[in-house]
Amino acid sequence: MRSFELIATPFLTLTVALLALISDDAQADSPAVRRVTGTQNCWFVPPEETQLGKISIGSREAPLIDAQSITMTPHCVWGRYVYKFTRLESKPNDLPIPAEVPNWPHISSSRISFTDARKAGNRLLLNGEITKIEPDRKSFVGVFPFAGEDITFKIDITEAKPRELLPTRRGIPYGPHWRQTFDFYQVKSDKPTPLVVMIHGGGWGAFSKDSTWGMPPAFAQQGISFASIGYRYIGDETTEGLTPPVKAPLLDAARAIQTIRAIADELNIDKDRIATIGGSAGGCSSLWLALHDDMADPTSDDPIARESTKPNFAVGVDAQVSLDPHQTRAWVPQMTYGGHAFGIRDRDKTKAFQEYYDRRDELLPWINEYSPYALADKNDPPIYLCNPVRRIETPTTAEELKGWATHSPVFSVKLHERLKELGVESYVSYKGCYDKTYPGSNEFLIDKLTEE
Repeated sequence: MRSFELIATPFLTLTVALLALISDDAQADSPAVRRVTGTQNCWFVPPEETQLGKISIGSREAPLIDAQSITMTPHCVWGRYVYKFTRLESKPNDLPIPAEVPNWPHISSSRISFTDARKAGNRLLLNGEITKIEPDRKSFVGVFPFAGEDITFKIDITEAKPRELLPTRRGIPYGPHWRQTFDFYQVKSDKPTPLVVMIHGGGWGAFSKDSTWGMPPAFAQQGISFASIGYRYIGDETTEGLTPPVKAPLLDAARAIQTIRAIADELNIDKDRIATIGGSAGGCSSLWLALHDDMADPTSDDPIARESTKPNFAVGVDAQVSLDPHQTRAWVPQMTYGGHAFGIRDRDKTKAFQEYYDRRDELLPWINEYSPYALADKNDPPIYLCNPVRRIETPTTAEELKGWATHSPVFSVKLHERLKELGVESYVSYKGCYDKTYPGSNEFLIDKLTEE
């Protein structure tokens, strides 16, 4: 029997793709399983919630131990877990051995793309399927197509050290789609607590509500509860036909805030002390909620729709503050992001952005509705904008430029300047230029939410 050991410590992303319907047997084993399609990231899902379906295990670092073993080092937001992979049987297949790994023919498919597994920074992807889950949810059986053979593995969680603070309530629904839920981290208090609402990033098409940046404990120590919302992706099967596509994640965020306010008594939170925070696309969503006119409908028969959609404070981290391509290209000439919000996609991002740029006048009504910068007015709540790991100067190398344009501090500075012109309380901080009042977003949120 051959064994693989996977140690869940920083840097690996472990993804589970639920591309097939979950079986009735699986639901019997675990009441938490939902009948869904889509993609989930195990990086953001506790191992005990692993489900039947296709699985992709990916790592940025995969040093060889011997001809049959590897060590993979993931970052798991749920804690530290050790997985033991034990080979049970194999069947021949016709998958070729990739040329880039000539010294390890048993490492499998063309998805593996590293040349020397003894060096850090390599990428490894193993794709297979979980076929059986034991009742204790600590052991699984899976099949992985390696080069030349499909190998059946038994996977055991041999060590589990969950993080200290987990959601007190998980998967509270605010809509019918399986992504339309939020997790709630409650602080025990004899009076309603302030609340921070996290909106995850990922271009409105990746990651999940389990991406909380480790923030809940920091706020809990200050008597602040925490919620993290999921939302429908651009491109989800149930959002096809929505125009523009960005309408789904943005209106979902608004509905989540309204739902939280509608059940404020149940959650023991103060509906007048709610802040939103998000990174990248989640930061855009956070700012959109803060800068958009309140979408509450006081005449609605739906009590949730009568609640306010505006947070009392908002934070955008590495946020796209504008969806106007003329604006963003003028600010950052390297910009290639944004067209997908309005249904413009191409494998060549430069080509897609050019189409987005050329169609700007046609798209202007949507831009005016969904671009945070276009919505700013003097009545907006206090805003904090930050880019903690990026400098404002344009990088000089291709490696440094990777991701910089989409998350440039220039965007934060431009919105900050606009807000100050309008008389809105605003703060900006980025690498090399930290705000003196609030050097970080946590300080801003804690001060604002706890001030008397």
